Amino acid sequence: MFGKIERKYEFRERLSRSHERNRRDFEAKKLDSEIEITSNWRIVCFADADERIVLAGKDLADYFETSLSLPVVFERCKSPESAEFAIILKTDPAMGKNRSFVISVEDKRIVITGNDAKGVISGCIYLEDQLNFREAPFIARGTEQREILVPLRIVHSGWGIDCFPDGHLNAISHAGFTAVIVFVTGIDRTEVGPLDINDVIT
Repeated sequence: MFGKIERKYEFRERLSRSHERNRRDFEAKKLDSEIEITSNWRIVCFADADERIVLAGKDLADYFETSLSLPVVFERCKSPESAEFAIILKTDPAMGKNRSFVISVEDKRIVITGNDAKGVISGCIYLEDQLNFREAPFIARGTEQREILVPLRIVHSGWGIDCFPDGHLNAISHAGFTAVIVFVTGIDRTEVGPLDINDVIT
């Protein structure tokens, strides 16, 4: 009649999880219009890439491992544009609006180009979403350009008032939110006590 009774604060484990485990349908078959990402692929960015792009690449690698049971390594390199069997992360400031990106899927590469680091992050999350819908490391060839329709989406902490551990912030980003609310009452204080606000911003 009743489901499992959770221990206190067990819900926080879910709120800190960006990637659900074992989403892959191993019986799924690749369509002729699709390519397959395999363990021979890698995720690459420029050696001097913005640290946020590096974090996005590492997060994408964790997604493949956690959700699709597929080890895909992340690397920095001098000339990622020439990489094959790779997901290439790069920026082009001339592209357009903030957080916009283009995702281009070819036989031997996927190129995610953001107008800035935030655009690259959005593109990586979009790729994860597409693979989640497919429940397999298959994605259709082609090029899509995407822009954020709502530039500011604000959310409170689901973890606890003014509590934003890194895992929860990552999950918030994956859910499409772009800002969080902190109830600031002083330089380093909130309604529930002291808080390293600079750390939250970082």
